[in-house]
Amino acid sequence: REPPASFCTLEAAVGLDETPSAVALSNSFGKVLLGHDDGLVLLIELSRAPAEVDAMHLHNPHHATITALAFSDSLQLYMSASMDHTIQIRDFGHRLVHTLRVSHPPYAVAFVDEGGNLAVSQGPNMRHFSNEFMFS
Repeated sequence: REPPASFCTLEAAVGLDETPSAVALSNSFGKVLLGHDDGLVLLIELSRAPAEVDAMHLHNPHHATITALAFSDSLQLYMSASMDHTIQIRDFGHRLVHTLRVSHPPYAVAFVDEGGNLAVSQGPNMRHFSNEFMFS
């Protein structure tokens, strides 16, 4: 069975040269985050035509493998987590909002509500961070 005409793979849309270590999708804003082993984060803004990429934004916020990525569409934020024991939160303009330094590498991250509270998995441990750290 053939996919619909409007369907394309991300690889076809952006020509990936390597396999990302983490991926996240914004449901509301047509954005995709790709994390890589070298700490690079690629933010792709997909146009209405899925085969076209409107803009690509690269930044290298980390010094080790990206382990997890997440969006908060309601706050227009995204975060990247890395084996370098940091979690960086940025706004959709790519400005750094906050950096969390954690004791163990974060393996999964999520915005748990529209207030900016976070859940972070560090192996067998799950931690909750209040949004107060971001807005203080």
